[in-house]
Amino acid sequence: MKLRPAIFCVLFVMLAASGCLFSPDEGGGGGEDPVDDHVFPDTADKLVANFDRYYSERNLERYREVLSDDYRFIAQDGSEYNFDREIDVANKMFNEIEGQDGIAFSDITVEYLQPQGTWQPTPEDDPYFGGFSGSLKRPYDVFISFKVSGQALTYEVKGLVVFYVTKREVEVDGAMVDMYELLGQQDETQGGGKALALN
Repeated sequence: MKLRPAIFCVLFVMLAASGCLFSPDEGGGGGEDPVDDHVFPDTADKLVANFDRYYSERNLERYREVLSDDYRFIAQDGSEYNFDREIDVANKMFNEIEGQDGIAFSDITVEYLQPQGTWQPTPEDDPYFGGFSGSLKRPYDVFISFKVSGQALTYEVKGLVVFYVTKREVEVDGAMVDMYELLGQQDETQGGGKALALN
């Protein structure tokens, strides 16, 4: 099977079609809780580092914190989906829940997220995120691999994705500080996008 470059919308199409979603059980289980060495995202770069980490670790709760409530994913064809749909898809990918065609993922690896240029203010006339005061954008060269559960098969997602970030003030230890969140992603990868068949 020849895989053309694509980005998250491909996996969204495949996974969003399956039935009822559920969250993993948060109770029970023996042993000690792991040490939480979460890095507070007081810069855009720290936020992207958290995205990289929690996506690879398939940590749904921490990944949820990476995203703004206003999060939107913009596909190559201009279609989009929001925070709730992103969390639904991430839940399936992170928890080996089968999607379309019975595909589930046993491992996700962010091979690299290479920044292209520097963070720039989002132009007011940006068709998707121009109305968000103070937001920033930066393209990243992305390579993420998805190991298919029970098969000797790995899907690869490669190409440019524009990351948009925003910030808001939150209280930390009695002081108000900036916290960055992922406002959105725009798929600018080459090739098939949603047309890529994952059969």
